[in-house]
Amino acid sequence: MEEKIEHFSTLPDYLLTMSQATRVLGFKDYRVMEVMCEGGFIKPLKVAGSKRLRFRYQDVMKLATPIPHSTKRKKSRTQKI
Repeated sequence: MEEKIEHFSTLPDYLLTMSQATRVLGFKDYRVMEVMCEGGFIKPLKVAGSKRLRFRYQDVMKLATPIPHSTKRKKSRTQKI
């Protein structure tokens, strides 16, 4: 299990892996981040000595927007999970 990440304003230089950035944004598949990079929505960083991409926590949080309370779907009791 991964460590809990503090609020992004306290960690201006914190880097997220592709999987972490995907989860922060609420997606299940990391390939969404690849599409966002190709579309120019977020700029990935390359760390020296590594082939994997990283993302600034601040940049990821700028993409994240809260869902208004009125638009959240409520689970009905008859809905199967």
